[in-house]
Amino acid sequence: LSNTVEPGDMAEDELIIPIEKALWPKGVVRGLTPVLRSLGDKHGNLVIVAQPTKGYIMVKGDPAKIEEAKPGLIEIIQEHFPDADIPEELMEGGAAEAVEVPTPAPAAPPAAAPA
Repeated sequence: LSNTVEPGDMAEDELIIPIEKALWPKGVVRGLTPVLRSLGDKHGNLVIVAQPTKGYIMVKGDPAKIEEAKPGLIEIIQEHFPDADIPEELMEGGAAEAVEVPTPAPAAPPAAAPA
């Protein structure tokens, strides 16, 4: 998906966030739908729809607004799908910093042998 939008260009983008079908808790859509709608409203009227039979959440709207909504989508997935990993689609751009987990520093590389 291209994230470059010319000023005045209202091109709509679509982001598909896969969540394994087996990880959708029974009845999750009932509670998820209003939360997704609220998030979409906060970010320029994005359309955010849960598609449990297809195993994904679809986000449609202005690419810049989709980017802004990613941290909120991550929180929603963590809350409603506790067993799901955060999909790569949400880790691009600024969203990755919002959920960055501190990782141990890598071990120092072995010293190069003298030539």
